[in-house]
Amino acid sequence: MKPENLITDKIVEYCKNQQIIMILGPTKSGKVSIARKLTMETGHELFIADEFIERYGNDDALFHFEQELNHCYYSGKNSIFEGILCYRLLRKLIESGYYLPDMVIKVECSETTIRHFYSVEEPNKNLNRVFGFNSGLESIYK
Repeated sequence: MKPENLITDKIVEYCKNQQIIMILGPTKSGKVSIARKLTMETGHELFIADEFIERYGNDDALFHFEQELNHCYYSGKNSIFEGILCYRLLRKLIESGYYLPDMVIKVECSETTIRHFYSVEEPNKNLNRVFGFNSGLESIYK
């Protein structure tokens, strides 16, 4: 099943009324596909964490990601924030007692599926490191 097929008409209708949506989950779990489909169906603006990491580097990406979220929140812009930075940003918002997103979509994915997509897209990737990273993300979420 393609991840974007999980987006039903009922989900789209519900999400249309949500200003700030975060989509998070392990690497290679279909977050971007889901976010793009939801963006296309709802008209929300999409912010992809990997693009911020590429543009600003690991050290500064979270700061800029948060700045976009603040801008969207205070301007009333309907937005979807997708990716691994959402874990850290959500934790930061909770710890600061700041506002939270209207909706969090947490994508779940089996280890077998993650292995498959890495074998197709990044066959030389160290999967022990990937699963350690994903485990760290889950710890942040909890």
